[in-house]
Amino acid sequence: MSVHVQNTRMTTARLRAMKQSGEKIAMLTSYDFTLANLVDEAGIDILLVGDSASNVVSGNQYTLPITVDEMIFLTKGVVRAAKHSLVVCDMPFGSYQISEEDAMPSNWKEEKTFCPRFAIWSRRAYRSWDISDSRRNL
Repeated sequence: MSVHVQNTRMTTARLRAMKQSGEKIAMLTSYDFTLANLVDEAGIDILLVGDSASNVVSGNQYTLPITVDEMIFLTKGVVRAAKHSLVVCDMPFGSYQISEEDAMPSNWKEEKTFCPRFAIWSRRAYRSWDISDSRRNL
């Protein structure tokens, strides 16, 4: 968590600078407006809207049943609450395996207030990336 109160929204460039300077970065999971508002006001740097919402919010045994539309709904509430924190949203499993170009839903492509996170399993390694890295050329 930043030692100073943030006056502007957290960016991936600012997170990178914090990491390089050794500053601690705080990240919490939130699925709704109310909790996101509280942790944003507390100065948390990153809010994650995780696909674990499938378990926590919907009561599913696994994360697989959650849909892109459900993640969009949850993320919009968190984004409305977060004035300073960077919002990161998990993309549901299976929603982006077609191609990296088609991974992000068209109604998210213009959104500048959060970073979708894609997790890709391969035979060799687990790879996690967010589209903001490719957009902002970090």
